[in-house]
Amino acid sequence: MQTGKIKKMIFLALLLYGGYFLLANHIIFIENKPHILPKAKLNLNHTFTSIASRKEIKYKMLVNIIRPADLRNAGLGELLVKTGMISDDELRAAEDQLDYGN
Repeated sequence: MQTGKIKKMIFLALLLYGGYFLLANHIIFIENKPHILPKAKLNLNHTFTSIASRKEIKYKMLVNIIRPADLRNAGLGELLVKTGMISDDELRAAEDQLDYGN
């Protein structure tokens, strides 16, 4: 009888932690590999983002991929540089375009 209650409590704890994890992190898939970036505040905005290839970055335009402020602040641009999807110069140019409209 008690083991049933314990199992339910453990299941509930895991479920709550899973929900908290999704609220607290961005899960970015780059070439089907997951990367986790912490969010500034708990919400479900841009929880899952996928960037399949360099070709997709060119098609969607880098500036549009990093446009959401919460993704920029979490470090999506730096992650793209670190994974080799873009160069530092490309990131700087896209950030300048967003910041200054150049």
